[in-house]
Amino acid sequence: MNKTDKYIKKLPPKKREEILEILRRIKEGIMAGLDFKKLKGYDNYFRVRKGDTRIIFHLDINGQPEIRSVGNKDDNTYRRIK
Repeated sequence: MNKTDKYIKKLPPKKREEILEILRRIKEGIMAGLDFKKLKGYDNYFRVRKGDTRIIFHLDINGQPEIRSVGNKDDNTYRRIK
């Protein structure tokens, strides 16, 4: 089990459903209504913010999203991207 799965498993049920819905929308490319932003200094890396949770994802050459990190914002949130 990776860190993303562990983080999601520990969430309260309501918040878990919200995060899973955001992940589904990212995978399907439905960005309308999401608080997403391109990360400075990185090519094709973006973050989605939901409260104190950050979802970091990368768009590959074909434009398909790859989830890189899901977790609470802290001092190391953006350092462990790659």
